[in-house]
Amino acid sequence: NNIDHKEDELQTASKPQPSTVDIDASKIKIVVLGCGLVVPPLIEYLNFYGYQIIIATRSINKADSIVQRVSNPQLIRVQKLDVNSASADTDLDKLCQEGDVIISLLPYIYHVKAANFALKYGKHFCTTSYISDAMNALHQQVQAKGLFFLNECGVDPGLDHMSAMKVIDDVRDNHGRIVSFVSVCGGLPAPEFNDNPFGYKFSWAPRGVLLASRNSATQLIDDQVVNVPGIDLFAPQSVRKEKVKIVGDLEWYFNRDSVKYIDIYGLKNISTMIRGTYRYPGWCATLKAIADLKLTSEENLTTKGKSYKQYFSEYLKISAAEPLSIGLSRLLKATEENKVAIKNLEWLGLFSDDLIPADVPSTPLDVLCALCLQKLKYAPNEKDMIIMKHVFEIEYEKDGWRESRESVMLDFGLQPNDNSSMARTVTLPLAIAIRALTEGRITQTRGVVRPLQKEVYQQILSEIADLGIKFEEKTLPPLLWIRDEIKPGEKRVPITPEAAAKLLAAGYRVTVEKSKTRCIADADYANVGCRMVESGSWMTDAPYSAFIVGLKELDDKQPLTLKHRHIFFAHCFKGQNEAVPLLRRFKAGKGEILDLEFLTDDKGRRVAAFGRSAGMVGMAMGIITWCKQVLKEKMTTLDSWPNEQEMVKYCVQLLERAVPKSKHKRAPKVIIIGALGRCGRGSAYIAKQCKLTEISEWDLAETKPGGPFPSVVFEHDIFVNCIRLMTKIPPFITMEMCQQKTRRLTVVSDVACDPNSPNNPVPIYGAITSIFEPVRRVIEASKDVLPLDVTAIDHLPSLIPLEASQHYSEDLLPTLLELKNRQSSVWLRARNVFLDHVAKV
Repeated sequence: NNIDHKEDELQTASKPQPSTVDIDASKIKIVVLGCGLVVPPLIEYLNFYGYQIIIATRSINKADSIVQRVSNPQLIRVQKLDVNSASADTDLDKLCQEGDVIISLLPYIYHVKAANFALKYGKHFCTTSYISDAMNALHQQVQAKGLFFLNECGVDPGLDHMSAMKVIDDVRDNHGRIVSFVSVCGGLPAPEFNDNPFGYKFSWAPRGVLLASRNSATQLIDDQVVNVPGIDLFAPQSVRKEKVKIVGDLEWYFNRDSVKYIDIYGLKNISTMIRGTYRYPGWCATLKAIADLKLTSEENLTTKGKSYKQYFSEYLKISAAEPLSIGLSRLLKATEENKVAIKNLEWLGLFSDDLIPADVPSTPLDVLCALCLQKLKYAPNEKDMIIMKHVFEIEYEKDGWRESRESVMLDFGLQPNDNSSMARTVTLPLAIAIRALTEGRITQTRGVVRPLQKEVYQQILSEIADLGIKFEEKTLPPLLWIRDEIKPGEKRVPITPEAAAKLLAAGYRVTVEKSKTRCIADADYANVGCRMVESGSWMTDAPYSAFIVGLKELDDKQPLTLKHRHIFFAHCFKGQNEAVPLLRRFKAGKGEILDLEFLTDDKGRRVAAFGRSAGMVGMAMGIITWCKQVLKEKMTTLDSWPNEQEMVKYCVQLLERAVPKSKHKRAPKVIIIGALGRCGRGSAYIAKQCKLTEISEWDLAETKPGGPFPSVVFEHDIFVNCIRLMTKIPPFITMEMCQQKTRRLTVVSDVACDPNSPNNPVPIYGAITSIFEPVRRVIEASKDVLPLDVTAIDHLPSLIPLEASQHYSEDLLPTLLELKNRQSSVWLRARNVFLDHVAKV
């Protein structure tokens, strides 16, 4: 339905409107050299506006058929021109002398010759083809004569330049910088006519397309020039997959030299520059097999009296006794892509017993071309389609704001009643430019040029939109990329599927990496509409403007530089040992940390925290450690509990076993410091749920005199620390106190878990513990001294991951919904914390 709607729009596309400029176009003579399949829209447009037109071609019949379709046929003259004839130069000379504007739609090798004749007589010159070195060498002479030699003014090249420059100039005008530019274009059958396994059809000879499959490609990706040899151009690792609105699944591959466009577009300091070509799925796998089998070779091998099967069997040295399909399977790697490719080649006719026509040249390339012409051509009245998509990653200097912007053109052919999309998009831009030039609306741009100047591209893009060829340009909503956690045992998520659904409903984009450890199934995210990707793919695939959302630490080595904005608990703003290396990686990559711990409201209160969950599990760990100590049972790897109730049940069962065997035959006495905060309240709650009755709940009032506090060590069995300090104060306890014989304390559960911070108030241990080794004994038991165990797991809520994630995600959601607000005070404060610290490394 979407396709039908889009095509209906085009069928009713506006026709050219009468000119408002007072000129007599009939006195302006346009010479069109060549009359290929793309010429009709050009002729029809210029004829509508009353220009005199000379069509010079060797295909007189084609030109005559165009003349029959126009409204003013008396303004068109058709003249014979054969560029291979002895009189070609004389004919070109006369045509260029007669015309006011010369358009060359000849094969590209003849453009420079035609341009030199135009230069000789001081005539403007236009073409849709790429600027060659020889053409570019004419620039100064053309400029000196005040002439306009417009090149690359078709679709690709052409509309790609113009639509790109429109965005690039707008970004520059707003003091922004293009960080990444990916531009992909493709001419394909319209979806309803995509009816062959190659997903492609040829409008003209396939030789050029097949030869281009041997080209290498050069891209700039994350500041690295990446060269892809032709043999790998269609390899799975080089091919990108994409789902395009209205069209569906597509794939694309790199298109030649993208790096040269950095200078062409003036994109200084860009990190990624990629140009690509769209195809339907199946094309790249088949072209890769064709490349691996060297089927585009131009080696001569007689075709006389041979079938296609015989010819290719001999060329590939496959025995006549061996089926060609088996031989191809043997020659190619055993991959799913190659299985598809072999089936496609069989469909094309490689295995056919039909004889090769006598007029087909004898190279594998030409025999393959013959098959393509038979099986991969447009039937009468079939529609084609042009799709072009630019994706820009943009950063603004003033405030570091990042955004993704898209510019997309999707155009369908108007067959059977009108021209193909390829013809319209190739020659209408040129026709519009010629009219603007001759009406005096292009006055500043001279020399050998591309349509990169505002006075050129603005007029073309504006009018071509009126003719139904439109670019839809939009700034994309923020992308939240939920990464897979790498920390062993971490099962929590910062964003639940319920929260993701609300983000999607608010217009955000949400991508979720697949995970084998997350407490929530991948399918739950997919079911609410999240895009699912492979674990760890943020490192290579996430766009520059994406927010990478996680909880715990990143890999300490990969990637070496960090370019994205990361939302997670970085643990690097309080003087931690690991802070400097991490900050250096962010500084090198120009990335940013938006630390979850430093997301605070205007009153300085954290907008979301795992504090309550951490305190709950911290108390449980203190109780479990005490019980295991009494029972003389080793603490083994912990597994998470499905919920709080199961955790409490486990603790109660242990207490029932341990209390009767304890020294005083009573439940442990616990002390909580930081009891009034989220963490402390959670800790006290679990202690009471476990039926503990002796609970000391300390907060600011109790700690105001300053530590160390002897009562913690000499009057309690378990100490749960729920305070993570931002400034240095005297410690709550010391190792010297703990080594005294009269110590009662045997378990410290440090929920704050910050041993490497200079502000650590529990300086009796040097490294955190983990779910695999939950407890570290800091003082061994002896005749006169009790043991002292420390548990300090820095992701305690992972032991009740689902409940912890649900509560945290619910609290964090309102702040996440503010990410698109460039002036959000919460996010600006978090960014400033990072900027202050990264400036010091």
